Amino acid sequence: MNAQLLTIEQLVEYETEWNALADANTPTAPACYVGFLKWWAERHDCRLSMRIAVVFDGGRLIAGLPLIVTRKRGVRVASLPSNEWTSAGDLLIDRATDMQAACLRILQKLRDRRIALCWFEWVRYESPRWSAMAAASRHFLRDELRFQHSTGLVEEANSFDDYSRRLTKNARKKIRKAARQLSEMGEVRVERHNNFALSSHRDTLVRRAFELEDRGWKGAAGSSAIQSGKLDLFIEKAAQFDASNSFELWFLQLNDRPIAFDYGCRWKGTYFSEKVGYDPEFHRFGPGHYLTYKMVEAMHADDAWRAIDTLGVLSEASARWSTTAVSAGRLLVGLRPLGALAVTAYQLLGPCVRLARRDAPYRTPELGAGGDSALSSAESAVR
Repeated sequence: MNAQLLTIEQLVEYETEWNALADANTPTAPACYVGFLKWWAERHDCRLSMRIAVVFDGGRLIAGLPLIVTRKRGVRVASLPSNEWTSAGDLLIDRATDMQAACLRILQKLRDRRIALCWFEWVRYESPRWSAMAAASRHFLRDELRFQHSTGLVEEANSFDDYSRRLTKNARKKIRKAARQLSEMGEVRVERHNNFALSSHRDTLVRRAFELEDRGWKGAAGSSAIQSGKLDLFIEKAAQFDASNSFELWFLQLNDRPIAFDYGCRWKGTYFSEKVGYDPEFHRFGPGHYLTYKMVEAMHADDAWRAIDTLGVLSEASARWSTTAVSAGRLLVGLRPLGALAVTAYQLLGPCVRLARRDAPYRTPELGAGGDSALSSAESAVR
């Protein structure tokens, strides 16, 4: 196996092989594709700091990991392309190869290029590929894997009736009540928009969705996409997803008025829910919950659709509909002495910082649609 570090321009030369590797690593979103990585790097002005670690075996691309390389307090750090608004890429590995050996080559190449520390946030460490990376990290000076939160998955049941029976009695009652009250106010329908013929139409609908978010508490707090000046980012992101015919925008309509939305993409049987919102005027009816319920119903009627990935932190609201809780965590790898020192400092000082901030340990909510959520604050120390 031979590992290399490429620029985003060099990765374009391997676009076909890279995208095929992304396709083989299901479930992944189009955000792993070369085109999306290139857009993300340009949009966030980090083309020069983005590096893609790749592994070849006999001339065949078998693994890849996009990274942002920066210097923090004199330490060269490699992290995943991500910020508070959006992320790009993921660890990709050919499942037919020795996954741990491929990860070992990536980390060795980073160490050889004088990168002292890997700081990977929100990785799904129970997946085979990230489990292999965690195992490979133990071969270096210092490592730490710490649980951060859970993410909810809504997986297809035998039938929608079967799924509905798994919901709590209270959840079913609230849905019936919301459906009745909304129907008394007028025509209620769910709209699904995808495969846009006109980009202007797509952009108009995205603006309409984020205007709903802006009317709520995020708008009042100045943290909505519109108030934060990030609306264009989501319009551009929708265009990137739409290029692969994966972008979808769902609305719950009341008398032709949108009262809830779900912005995301559907790829290889999984819908990735990127952003949700609702009109606060209709808060008492739970329009966001009702839209989710109708989307799950639509999923069970579509043979090609198998799951909804809520992506963010599993909350009481999203747990109501989830069937599975997926663990996400922080993986730190000290590749060189300064990096190992940083990991040690994190291990020693992290608990003190959390105590000073009075950070409550995250607890995975009980899942409302069955499944295993028997997780607790003990998750905070995976290794």
